[in-house]
Amino acid sequence: MIAWCPDAAACLQGARSLRVGSLEGPAEAVGRAKVVATLGYAAPLDLGLALEQEAIAPNFVTEDASEGIRAFGEKRKPKFKGK
Repeated sequence: MIAWCPDAAACLQGARSLRVGSLEGPAEAVGRAKVVATLGYAAPLDLGLALEQEAIAPNFVTEDASEGIRAFGEKRKPKFKGK
């Protein structure tokens, strides 16, 4: 098992924490990541990398990206709007 996931109960708790964290994050970026993970799971490496590149690039010009950068610079928690 992974160090932070020593047993099934710890893995379940970790998965729940990740799920809650993704609900608070930038919705568009999280949605794109889910699509790429689903489509690229069993895909050849070159296809998976192409999917990733196509999905990630648009995230850099969203309002949430700007908010994340501003919040990091201001050392505060970002307030994502899903845009």
